Amino acid sequence: MSKFCGNCGMSNEDYAVVCGNCGAPFRNAPVQPQAPAKKAAVDVNAIKGQVTNVIGGVKKGDKGALIKGGVAIALVVVVIILISSLFGGGPDKVVKKLIKAYDNEKPEAITKLALPFLVEAFDELDEDWEEETESEIDNFYEYWEEEFDTDKLSLKYKITDKEKMDDDALEDMVEGAERVCAMADVDFDDDKIKAAYEYEVDVTVKGGGESEEIELYVVVIKYGSKWYLATMEWDY
Repeated sequence: MSKFCGNCGMSNEDYAVVCGNCGAPFRNAPVQPQAPAKKAAVDVNAIKGQVTNVIGGVKKGDKGALIKGGVAIALVVVVIILISSLFGGGPDKVVKKLIKAYDNEKPEAITKLALPFLVEAFDELDEDWEEETESEIDNFYEYWEEEFDTDKLSLKYKITDKEKMDDDALEDMVEGAERVCAMADVDFDDDKIKAAYEYEVDVTVKGGGESEEIELYVVVIKYGSKWYLATMEWDY
């Protein structure tokens, strides 16, 4: 899947932030679906059993169990952090908040998810990010309200594909961001861009007793210690 520049017509990579030919910025960009990343298996029940045994020993006054309890509690904290990162933490939360923002029709929530330097750059280029986002949400709801003949819609989602972006693709995105920021005279620290994930998300739109499944493509980037929305594109 590729996209074409609305300014010069040049074909560009899916993750491009600006046109490689004329430099015109892309606000949203679809991404190539990839095979979902495999998650490590975590035996939660076994851990719960070990903690239960330790707690039982502590209640009986076993000092050895108390020492073991401290170790076990530390282990549980580590495991909780691990489970959080594997099942819905980090970049996945950005996708979750994005769907919630669409479901609640709150463009300001999407603006908060976006890379701050890109929002600033688009605003400097007279491409008001939040205003454009509000317009996109309005168009989305206008389409589906007419399709289902109702003004009451709800969204459910499922991440079907998630793949870490390779170094070359990430470098291309950084270069694109640099060009946009240079045009807008906005500074950002490219060394803070640590990683990126590409998502394919199945979204079910429901309304008036009907439903339809559509696709959403999202790129999420780690900038510093936080994850941000870089690009998104609906397919319906």
